[in-house]
Amino acid sequence: MKFSFDRYSLEGGFRNWAPPEWNLTSEADGTGLLTVEMTAKQPPAPEPFTLEFTFPRRGAVGRWIPAADRATKYLAPDWDGSFETDLSLLQPTVCFFDGDGVNSAAVALSEVGRRLKITAGVRGDGMLRCRIDFFSRPEAPSEHYRFTMRIDRRKLPFHQVLREMAEWYEAQPEFRPPTTPEAAWEPVFSSWYAYQQDICDHELEAECVPAHAAGMTTLITDDGWQTEEGGGGYAYCGDWKPAKRRFPDMKRHIDRVHSLGMRYLLWYSVPFIGVRSGNFERFRGKYLYCRDDLGAWVLDPRFPEVREFLSGTYERALREWGPDGFKLDFIDCFSSGGPDPAAAENYAGRDFRTVPEAVECLLSEITEKLHRIRPDVLLEFRQPYFGPAMRRRGNLFRAGDCPNDLISNRLRTVDMRLCCGSVPVHSDMVCWSPEETPEEAAAQILNVLFSVPQISVRMRQLPETHRRMLTFWLGFWRENRPALMSGRFQPELPQWNYPLVSAEDCRSRITVLYSPGLTVPVALHSGQAFRLVNASGSSRVTVEWSGVSRQACCFNTLGEPAGCIRLEPGIQVIDIPVSGLLQA
Repeated sequence: MKFSFDRYSLEGGFRNWAPPEWNLTSEADGTGLLTVEMTAKQPPAPEPFTLEFTFPRRGAVGRWIPAADRATKYLAPDWDGSFETDLSLLQPTVCFFDGDGVNSAAVALSEVGRRLKITAGVRGDGMLRCRIDFFSRPEAPSEHYRFTMRIDRRKLPFHQVLREMAEWYEAQPEFRPPTTPEAAWEPVFSSWYAYQQDICDHELEAECVPAHAAGMTTLITDDGWQTEEGGGGYAYCGDWKPAKRRFPDMKRHIDRVHSLGMRYLLWYSVPFIGVRSGNFERFRGKYLYCRDDLGAWVLDPRFPEVREFLSGTYERALREWGPDGFKLDFIDCFSSGGPDPAAAENYAGRDFRTVPEAVECLLSEITEKLHRIRPDVLLEFRQPYFGPAMRRRGNLFRAGDCPNDLISNRLRTVDMRLCCGSVPVHSDMVCWSPEETPEEAAAQILNVLFSVPQISVRMRQLPETHRRMLTFWLGFWRENRPALMSGRFQPELPQWNYPLVSAEDCRSRITVLYSPGLTVPVALHSGQAFRLVNASGSSRVTVEWSGVSRQACCFNTLGEPAGCIRLEPGIQVIDIPVSGLLQA
């Protein structure tokens, strides 16, 4: 059965639903809202249906989606390039852009809990075509269903369109994020890449001293604190007791870290119960599926006793050990992973039919318990679970793992900034080898300047020049944080992985050049300072300066003076040290 309205159509199983009610509100500026409401004749399980629509291409050369990988910015054909979203997977947003990064057409959907499959690409006739599949997973019976889609066809920079999409989400009461603790905006030292599972209390405490001196104020103790083994995998996860050899007194250890001026976050792999843990038999029959590659099973959060176990685990840790928060990992692994085991059991013992509904309930229970103890508790969530519903629960959101891959780290943090509105976006942990030059090491940091830096290197093994470099750039980030993190954010040329990114507030404009051969346009407002970071790998930079002549000073990657130049109106080629800075 098919229903059409304007350029939009719905097709699928509507045997038990009354004809859908459509409402399309459009504004003269090119934005609009499409709302669809459906009422069941009787309350069966919702049948799958598809929303389809087209737009003129209007010069589109690429497609922005929140998948945040290098291969996702191309203009896909309309039969390819699909992606899926749900409560803990990305967010349902698409933006087609032209060669200058100007929006051709963009949409965002209010349905962020249930699984959607979105296929967006170009047809052979040059029309942009979108298909959105609803209810592809089993759902509980429902009498009423409603969703809204925001449409934006304005010829504006894609980053402005996406920023306003994020503001649209945050304006809805069910997606409004809580107040962010100030500590969520502070640079972080993480144990993961530097130590993997080979960690212990005295080693981390010793690392906190140089980390704090360099400008980091939070420690994340990652995987390894809960197991005596160090061979990887998650076979011992699920009991969540400190390994006595590594952390004989967790509370005393956290107190010592606090005395060094550092906050403390503790890692948990939320869904996993390892096959060698003491709790494995306790939850037999209450798993979704097995991760053989990890030596663990994934809990089914539809069981209330599972949710009580998980939320109670973090509540006890907060009360007994006194950390400042938690890194809650692998939330995106809550899924059926194939056939739903609950169907054969007629959902016995479960108080939700769908996993996303249960995950939402679990996160609500966790945050309510923790906030009663500590309102400013820090909760790190990781890409890809950063959508509007997740931003109500976590308060710092980290890019997905990409160790030493500076381009992916840049791409992921920029894409998340475009989605995440007012909440803090953190980089994946920046790491490098002590054998690298200071300029090579600095490139890892410069590629994530528009996010909160997380660092994971063995601080005491760094050469002195690396420590000086790190201290300088974290100091630069702190000094310019208002513009970098809260100013007007302007990434350019998404089809080229954002080779030029700027941010500005009323006091300053900061631009980072990531690729050689581009001209950096500079037009300042009255009273603004200008800072150009050269992360291009070349010392020759072309600048198009608008306005009156101005003196500028250069600094190398250690923060040492490296000469002065005079910026003149027009285009000029200047020398800026590799991984260095120009200030005007």
